This record gives sequence, structure tokens and C-alpha cells, in this order.
Amino acid sequence: QESFEGMELEEAVDIAQVTAASRQAAEAGDAAAQHHLARCYFTGSGVPHSTSKGMYWLKKAAEQGYADAQCHLAERYFTGQGAERNPKEACSWWVKAAKQHHLEAMYRLGMAHLSGEGVKKSDILGIAWLERTAAAGHTEAQCSLGFCRLQGVGGTQNFAEAATLFNKAAEKGHANATFWLGFCKLHGIGVERNA
Repeated sequence: QESFEGMELEEAVDIAQVTAASRQAAEAGDAAAQHHLARCYFTGSGVPHSTSKGMYWLKKAAEQGYADAQCHLAERYFTGQGAERNPKEACSWWVKAAKQHHLEAMYRLGMAHLSGEGVKKSDILGIAWLERTAAAGHTEAQCSLGFCRLQGVGGTQNFAEAATLFNKAAEKGHANATFWLGFCKLHGIGVERNA
């Protein structure tokens, strides 16, 4: 097999064919294809790298209500990658995706409320979003909510619940949750001490 910049020629042809099919579907208005094409432009996969074209297709998909694209666009506004950094705009897109039960958007919106970046600071709203997201199994939300329970953010401290949340996230391989669970066990916080 011939090699094409570190990949097999056959793989390069497959990527180009998939990208061409995505472009055709994106131009026909398919939001999922628009989001896929945006990601291709951001990474240079099957097309030349172009942040501006990536943003164009990402906005098209997000404006159609495609939750993955809305969350992705929010992240770009929040970090300033491909767009001017605008936490308020980011949060408006996270709200749209969160209303569709997009777990990452719900988590990010909760964290934004806790920090007050892009939205009004509100521990109550932040915790509410984290609770919904953690209950759905989002590991980052489980760890973050566990830390909030450990510190008493948004209410009283609840060491047992903190340890339970850390344990749930740690069981899925979340490194930070594993650390905090170990900390709780070492000091007997919310669980039996295990020195």
C-alpha cells in the first residue's frame, strides 16, 4: 500500500469520500452533516484547514437547532477559538442545547452559573443544572457536584453525598473524582476511614 502523509492511501480516499458526501448533505440543509463538515474544516480532515469555513458550517447547524452544534458553537465562543471570546453568547447557545437535554451543555451551563461567567451568578441554578446532569450519568458533573457538596456550595455540606458522587465518577475512570474519593476515604469524610 502507498502511504499518504502517514495514512494509507485507501484511508485518505475514504475520508475524502465521506467529506464530499457531508458537503453535499450540508449544502442540502442537513444539520448533522453541516456539523460534521464544520469539524472537518476545524481539523483539516478531508478538506484544507479553515476556521472561518468551520465556523460558517457550525453556525448553520446550530441555527437549525442541532444540539451538538449548539454546544460546540458555545464552546468556541466561550474559549475564543474561531470567534471573539464571548461568554454571554456562549451561554445563550448552551441554554438552547440544554433545553434539548444535551448533557454537556447542561453541565457547562451549570458551571457558568456557579462562576457567573456569561450569566448571572447563581449557586442555586448552577447546582440545579449539575444535579440534573449528574443524575443522567455525566461524569464531569458528578465530580463537580461532589466537590460542591464537599464544600457546601449552594447549601449545606453533605459529605456522604459527595463521596457517593465521587465514587460514581471514579468508577467510570474520572481521575479527579478518584483523587477526591481517595481523599474522602483517607480522612473518613462521608465514608468509613480507610488509611
